[in-house]
Amino acid sequence: MDRRAASQGDYDEQDRRVKGAEVFVGGLPRSATEGTLREIFSPCGEIVDLRIMKDQNGVSKGFGFVRFAERECAHIAKRQKNGIELQGKRLAVDLSMDQDTLFFGNLCKEWSAEEFEELIHKTFKDVLSVDLATASNLDSSASRRRVNRGFAFVRFSSHGAAARVLRIGSRTDFLLGGILHPAINWAERESNVDADEMAKIKTAFVGNLPANANEDYLKNLFGRFGEVMRVAVSRKGQYPVGFIHFSSRSLIAGA
Repeated sequence: MDRRAASQGDYDEQDRRVKGAEVFVGGLPRSATEGTLREIFSPCGEIVDLRIMKDQNGVSKGFGFVRFAERECAHIAKRQKNGIELQGKRLAVDLSMDQDTLFFGNLCKEWSAEEFEELIHKTFKDVLSVDLATASNLDSSASRRRVNRGFAFVRFSSHGAAARVLRIGSRTDFLLGGILHPAINWAERESNVDADEMAKIKTAFVGNLPANANEDYLKNLFGRFGEVMRVAVSRKGQYPVGFIHFSSRSLIAGA
């Protein structure tokens, strides 16, 4: 039995209440639907939400998520469904990492940090923090000003809330602020994602940085592994965390 009649608000509340009750499902055939996921995982327990992640053209990215009412149901799903075959492909089922942070790219560089944060809060629900990447810029004047670098990291109250924003932002008709279509993706991708999709991810996450770590620190630390396109440091949590965007996916493995 599942909660098909539950409201979106019920899902949001469930996301906050039960941690570890969601599984990541990788290796999905492109033709698989949410109905397919429901049929496969319903025997494992009560489902409160499920979704297959799609690109801006509505094409499946080859992975999805199933959230159960109870944590034990997620463990049952992992034990019983990991490795099963579906339409000739072997599924990878694991407990979700509950990633709650999204990367926003292709942003208007004229937006200030305050303007972007206000726009994000007006556009999406359940936003916990907004970190617009900026860099100091020296112009002809003696003063220094902060320049928007065209990307940001937005943290939401739950994995489910972030996934819903990713799904909305992937639609071709979505315009942030009514003027542009941003590039939205996970700040740190879950494991076992389709290989074609993984090849597109070039951003690495680094946690537990020294308290005095800055962008120059990250550039010096990771520059020796290959071309670093951009870096950002967030100090929203107890310890600083960093994001390094390389010129190619292969450089992440070396780092």
